[in-house]
Amino acid sequence: METLGFTKSIVDDLLYFLWEEDTLTLIIVIWVDNIIISGHKLGSIVYFKSQFGEYFKLTDLGKLRYMFSILIKCDYANHLIYIL
Repeated sequence: METLGFTKSIVDDLLYFLWEEDTLTLIIVIWVDNIIISGHKLGSIVYFKSQFGEYFKLTDLGKLRYMFSILIKCDYANHLIYIL
């Protein structure tokens, strides 16, 4: 991940951040063979997937709905994420 410009979190080895011009661009969580990609610009997400895909075979499962048997709901209009 560092090769792609990411910084590893100091509190969790599964969490990575990509900063561009002092702005947090992407947050990545990697767990075994699962990856969560979060960012405010679709172009940044698409670019990351293309770069990461050069190292690993990826299958895009779409928007996050479940992780670790936890339901994730997004309220895009109000910029909220619910963990149920």
